Amino acid sequence: MAAEQAVAAAARKTPPQQADQPGGMTSKLMTAELTLADTEACLVEVQGELLSERENNDRLKEKAKALEEALKTCKKGREEAVQQVSKQGEVKITALKARLRLAEHARAKDEKRWSSRVAGLESEREQASCLAEGLEKILVKEKSAASRKEARLRTLFRRLDFLDSAEQGTVDDDPNSYAYSPPE
Repeated sequence: MAAEQAVAAAARKTPPQQADQPGGMTSKLMTAELTLADTEACLVEVQGELLSERENNDRLKEKAKALEEALKTCKKGREEAVQQVSKQGEVKITALKARLRLAEHARAKDEKRWSSRVAGLESEREQASCLAEGLEKILVKEKSAASRKEARLRTLFRRLDFLDSAEQGTVDDDPNSYAYSPPE
């Protein structure tokens, strides 16, 4: 592109001359040589730019290649990390499921144990209630029997006192004197 611009610029500088004019050929030759020199200079400049662009292109290719390798490494590392995290997650999930099953089993076992314990306590409570009712009935009977025995003992003591008094000749007609008082 620069070479074309140089040729066009040289062509604009040179006035058109006729070949039959004196010095026309020389002038044309000089113009052509100047144009050639300008073109060569432009060519050298363009070749330098091209070389610089090639070097830049090579550096960019190397950078791109290095970036591609880094990207591959990153992708591989990410995949490995994902797999490792996935495996760790699966292991944790499996462990948590096992702990959950054990906890549920223990809970069911505890529930069964406590329900049987509660049933046993209910049965014991019913038995104790029946026993208390039975003991209460026995206590009532015993109180009644004790009360009858006490009345009988009073009667016997009154008779004994009466008989003792009769033997001694001191019979008292006061009914309260024969009241039973328990021995001390």
